[in-house]
Amino acid sequence: MASSLVRVLFVVLLFFIDLIAKTIVVDSDAGPSFQCIGGWVIEWKTCEGCVDKANVSTTIGGGVDKASDGDTIKICAGEYNEQVEITDKENLRLTSGKD
Repeated sequence: MASSLVRVLFVVLLFFIDLIAKTIVVDSDAGPSFQCIGGWVIEWKTCEGCVDKANVSTTIGGGVDKASDGDTIKICAGEYNEQVEITDKENLRLTSGKD
């Protein structure tokens, strides 16, 4: 009985973690754009389209720094001359961005 309850709680926890996880876009060409002005927030133009500046980085290391456990980092095509070591993030997903 207790192990069934633990499994159910684990599944529920994974569901809620997925709901609060965010996506960070890494694009070496990202920057503010007049195409991305909406309301009071100026978003940045990336390979993924217009993205809130808080979720954009121009370096992979910067994207990892902005990410939390369970987040996704989408890396756009580009040249990134850096070495990144990820030691303190769990369930981090790195994928390629749209190009």
